[in-house]
Amino acid sequence: MKQQNHKRSGIFLLEIMIAILFFALTGAVCLRTFVKAHTLSTQATETEQALSRLEDVAGLLNTIDAAELKDEKTFSETLESEFPACEMDGRNAVIYYDTDWKACLSEKAFYQIQLQTTDKEDSMCHFQIKALRLAEGTASISSSKSSEKQSGRAASEITHLTLKRYAKD
Repeated sequence: MKQQNHKRSGIFLLEIMIAILFFALTGAVCLRTFVKAHTLSTQATETEQALSRLEDVAGLLNTIDAAELKDEKTFSETLESEFPACEMDGRNAVIYYDTDWKACLSEKAFYQIQLQTTDKEDSMCHFQIKALRLAEGTASISSSKSSEKQSGRAASEITHLTLKRYAKD
C-alpha cells in the first residue's frame, strides 16, 4: 500500500512541474508580446511627432515667396524668425529638439530636423527635410554631402520629406 501511494505522489509532482513549465512559457510569450507592443507604440508616436515637425517646416517653405527663396539672407531670416534655435549654413538649416519635441540648443538635443536646399537650372528649389534621432554617443555621422550640419553624434533617420517648389517671380 505504501508503494502505491509513493507512485501516485511522484506522478502528481510531475504533473505540477509540467503545469508550472507551461505557465512559465506562456507568461514569457505574453511578456514578449507586451514589450513588442510598447516598442511599436513608442516608434509610432516618435514618427508622428517627427512628421508633425516636418510639416511645420514644409508649411513655412510653402509660404515663402519666390524672391525670398532666391535670397539667402532673407531666406535665413525667415527660417530663424520661425525657428529661433535653428542653425543656418547658407541655405541649409538644422533645428534641434529635446525628448519632448520642444526646440532646444544642440547640446540638449535628442532629435534634429535637417533642411537641405538645392537649386536646379529649371527654376525649381528642391528641399530635403529629414527627421533624425540623435544617439547618446559621440560617434560622428558619415555623410555624402559635406554641407550638412552635424551635431557630432551618430543619428538614425526617422522619416524624411522632399519638397519641390518653383522659384520664379
